[in-house]
Amino acid sequence: MESMSRYGYTAWRTSRRRPHRPDDWATLLDRTDVLIVETRNTGGGGRAEVIAVTALDTTGAIRFAALSLPAGRIQVGAAAAHGLTCDVLRGAGALPWAELHDDLARLLEGASAVLAWDSAHDRRMLEQTARRHGLTLPTICWRDLSVDYERLLYAGGSLATVAERHGVCDADLPRAGTDCRRMLAILRKLSQTRRVSS
Repeated sequence: MESMSRYGYTAWRTSRRRPHRPDDWATLLDRTDVLIVETRNTGGGGRAEVIAVTALDTTGAIRFAALSLPAGRIQVGAAAAHGLTCDVLRGAGALPWAELHDDLARLLEGASAVLAWDSAHDRRMLEQTARRHGLTLPTICWRDLSVDYERLLYAGGSLATVAERHGVCDADLPRAGTDCRRMLAILRKLSQTRRVSS
């Protein structure tokens, strides 16, 4: 089987789905079966957990958005970065991961592709969190947009840097799922540019 990592595309378990080419972004747009995912976590280590997850399809509709109370502590640096503390989570009605898992797993399993910026990080965080709660996730076909972007334009950077480079302004985006919407805006802008230039 051809290596999925060749195109920045990974799977948690063996998948028979063929990897996409990195220049096919236009084919990913305006689809309910292609999801863009972002997570917020308690930290970055081996015991870190997901405390917020958003999934947006490429029509722009939010398909899943939830906050989760972690079993462990939220690291000070992580809380400073995303503003989520245990008190904030409780005040917002966050639920234990076990109560969110099944709905999220069903959604991800039904997607033909799950897109993320640095998908290895989001994959690891979701997998770690499920495992910590004695749960498993189904086969999920991941697509790493940061790798695609570097292959397309021979340039890299954080999602915020790339968004700024292409004139994607956070002020123009809805607050919910900002990173997901940044990714979708970049997909749209670059797909339009490539159609015009080809």
